[in-house]
Amino acid sequence: MAQKLCDYPLIFALANPVPEISLEDLKQVKTKFIYGTGRSDYQNQINNVLAFPYIFRASIDTNSSTISDNMKLAAAFALSKLAKEEVPE
Repeated sequence: MAQKLCDYPLIFALANPVPEISLEDLKQVKTKFIYGTGRSDYQNQINNVLAFPYIFRASIDTNSSTISDNMKLAAAFALSKLAKEEVPE
């Protein structure tokens, strides 16, 4: 699956304790990527609590019983927008 991704993918593998794809496995098929994991034993740890509220909010707002790929994309775009905002003092 990772081979089919774009040339320079952004991957947040946040499942714990075993991410959806390991950094080591990704390195076998991609040379350029941005990778974040919820594991604290990696330097690029992302606290998965940052991503989950957006996904759960989308499911509540739409009365969904499942999390769709579109909801995951919307959460990623919301986090991207949030990351670009000024940080208040």
